[in-house]
Amino acid sequence: MSTTKPTKSAIFKILVLGIIYKDETYGYDIIEKIKTLSKSEILMKEGTLYPLLKSLKNSQLLRSSWKKSQLGKSRKYYSITERGKTEYKRLIAEWNQMHTMILNLQA
Repeated sequence: MSTTKPTKSAIFKILVLGIIYKDETYGYDIIEKIKTLSKSEILMKEGTLYPLLKSLKNSQLLRSSWKKSQLGKSRKYYSITERGKTEYKRLIAEWNQMHTMILNLQA
């Protein structure tokens, strides 16, 4: 069964905020962490990630800065703002509430 676009969008927002909540990171690393967390079941594309990062930054949930990598190239690193941490916690609480209601339907 494939996941609908609105569902994926909501899940990706939570995943990206959660990954960045733990530690400042850059785009490709986020893609790899999602791949690892999902055991390669979810393959987020750059065309999905970068617009999401831009949206989260425009909403002041993230901030970014350029840093040199060990390879000498500069990378844009993303970190979460206090507003982003609050939003992440709100989304997790909402997700958990919905998940509990769905489980209760099966009981």
